[in-house]
Order: sequence, then C-alpha cells, then structure tokens
Amino acid sequence: MFATPGKAGMRQQHDGRFRPTDTGQNKAIDVKTGVTIDLVGPTMAYVKLKCAIPPRFFTDQLSLLKIDGSWQIAQKVFMTEMRE
Repeated sequence: MFATPGKAGMRQQHDGRFRPTDTGQNKAIDVKTGVTIDLVGPTMAYVKLKCAIPPRFFTDQLSLLKIDGSWQIAQKVFMTEMRE
C-alpha cells in the first residue's frame, strides 16, 4: 500500500521549488515536439505529450477518463531528460 502526502504535504513539497521565471527563463512551456492522442473509446483516452523547459525535456503519458461529461486525468507517468 502506498502512502500519499495529502494536499498540505504536496503544497509543502512544491513551495520549495523554483519557477522558470526565477532563473530568467521564459514562462511559457515549449510544446513543439508533439502531442499524441489515442481515443480508445467514448470515455477513455491516452495522451503522450513531449514538452521542454530547457534544459529539461519531459515526456508525459496520461490516462484520461470521461466522467460526468468531463475529461479527467486518471493517471500520469513522466520522464525527464537534461539536455544542453
């Protein structure tokens, strides 16, 4: 069984992080590298998103479910690479 930090714990973890604008980087995330959407059915989809906040490059894989007419992220798995 996994323990989750809860809302207060997550906020504490995020409060210590720096923002890209704190280091002079552009606030916008570059999403030029691609988005792939696989609609499995009327209530389920997979999304693969590649984006960058140089020098970090991210690949996110999202599982989405349509609940009460609205798409919700059910699961997120990601990978980060450092590039120069």
